[in-house]
Amino acid sequence: MATITAGRYPERYHAYIGSGQIGNQVESEKETLSFLKRVARKKRDKQALKHMESLEIDTKYYQNEKYEFVLRKYLMKYGGAMFRRQYSLIKLLAAYAVNDAYTFLGKSQHYPWDANFFSASSPFG
Repeated sequence: MATITAGRYPERYHAYIGSGQIGNQVESEKETLSFLKRVARKKRDKQALKHMESLEIDTKYYQNEKYEFVLRKYLMKYGGAMFRRQYSLIKLLAAYAVNDAYTFLGKSQHYPWDANFFSASSPFG
């Protein structure tokens, strides 16, 4: 909302600093999958390519558990996003825990504490 407002009325702002802005999440997900496929091809990882080729990204990609599994597994394996610098899950959780931008209750309701985040089950059967 603030991004749109600052864009419409720039004369009312000296500066605007946004965090975590998303332009088109579906396109971002497609770019991520494309990156993972390129790396898998380069590494000749046939199993990864098989998993990735079976995915379709549409406007309901976020409801696709198979996509979430592939995304997590191969971003952690190949790098990309925060994983490109070997930012481990432990470091992620530690950084999240000490972040004072959220209350304890707020932290408990966000992504790292989602039950599916730690799921070991594979949607590949």
